[in-house]
Amino acid sequence: MTDSPPRPGRPKRFLVGWVATSCVIGLVAFVVGGLMRSPWEGAVLNSSADPAVTAQVSTREFSDTVATATGTASAGVTADVVPIPPASGRAVVTAVHASAGSVLRPGHALADISGRPLVALALPFDLYRDLAPGDSGPDVEALQQALADAGLSTGAVDGTFGPRTSAAIRALYAQSALASPEPSTDSRAALDSALTDLRDASLRTSHEQAPPGLSTASDDAAPAVTPDLDDGSDVSAPGGADEGAEQSAGTGSGTGGAATDTSAELAERQRVVDEARLAADTPLPMAEIIRVPAPGVDVLEVAPVGTSLTGEETPVATLRLGSLSATARVGVDDAEAFLVDAAVTVTPTTGGPDVGGVISTVGDFQGAGDEGQLPGFDLTVAFPPDTTGLDDGAAVLVRPAGATATRAGLAVPLVAVRTDGAQAYLVVVTGDTTRSIDITMHMSSDGFALVSSDDLHDGDSVLISGAP
Repeated sequence: MTDSPPRPGRPKRFLVGWVATSCVIGLVAFVVGGLMRSPWEGAVLNSSADPAVTAQVSTREFSDTVATATGTASAGVTADVVPIPPASGRAVVTAVHASAGSVLRPGHALADISGRPLVALALPFDLYRDLAPGDSGPDVEALQQALADAGLSTGAVDGTFGPRTSAAIRALYAQSALASPEPSTDSRAALDSALTDLRDASLRTSHEQAPPGLSTASDDAAPAVTPDLDDGSDVSAPGGADEGAEQSAGTGSGTGGAATDTSAELAERQRVVDEARLAADTPLPMAEIIRVPAPGVDVLEVAPVGTSLTGEETPVATLRLGSLSATARVGVDDAEAFLVDAAVTVTPTTGGPDVGGVISTVGDFQGAGDEGQLPGFDLTVAFPPDTTGLDDGAAVLVRPAGATATRAGLAVPLVAVRTDGAQAYLVVVTGDTTRSIDITMHMSSDGFALVSSDDLHDGDSVLISGAP
């Protein structure tokens, strides 16, 4: 058996298949390589891209810096009432009319010292002398005005102590069921003497004017004397001096000269009586008056009945003048938040409820104090009547009314806020569209801004950079 010779076409077919397969593989690799990008190519392409970066609007709380002034509360000015000692004897509390915790108002009595009351009056200054009818001066005018303000006098406020002023003083004491001051012994004696002289003169006139043969009233019978009234009516004998003169002239008895002399004497005696009666009217000792403001004062303490007020500095009572207030100093940076008539909240530093008040005064700039007080402006806070909750001398914090330590609202990243001149705005992204809305930026903290706008809502997307 012999071997068959090899076929000459088989190697060629193998070579052709191999070449064809290699070409196909190369073509596929070329196509795939053309579709794939290397990391370097991606980096190059990304460097020229502008992707949209957005953030969501959310509600956040921001810590707020509240303008604060530190100061002290004051319940008023405390004053001791030290009575003027009597000219003789001892000063002893004999009655108490106002108790501790009450309000002493003008026209009312505080206490009795050695049987005489201390009466409150709304005077602009303390009386500096005893006042009596016939006196004049600014103290009399101040007294008349105080009596008029209390509804006790309808007379003129002219600075002259007259009958109407005495009548008003009697009314002042009478409304508290107190005995009004008595005139001095000398003035009463002078009035009695003047009345006696007028009576004697009237008797002599009656004798001289009686027709011959007629008897007159006995010397022991005094003529009726009409007391003066506040309207200035005269004290006169019955019939009057002028009437007696006319009767004498009509009779032709030749006693005209004597009647004229008698009439002149009666007129002079009447004048003396008028002056004496004025001087013997109701006076006002300065020791019985204490000065208080028109709204009254708080009575903190009163000495009990029987207390002997020895020495010149022993008080019969302790009063508190004025109303609740607070004073504080505000720094220069916060001064604009504390203006006159601005509502404020006052809080004790030791804790307690807030008390509302109003700034009544703001002083001029003051430098740093000796006790480390910062430079700034001193302000006074007034409170409504009957305000409670602040103790006298308590340290307080004063803040603008409504101010809080935190503020809540819509927050966006600061980098999302854009400006067009002075106007701040945001670009809100909705799907593939954008719109610009104006905003008000209130404050910023920790990379976020507290903003507000009627067109912005919680959950909106805002553009930070790029384009959607």
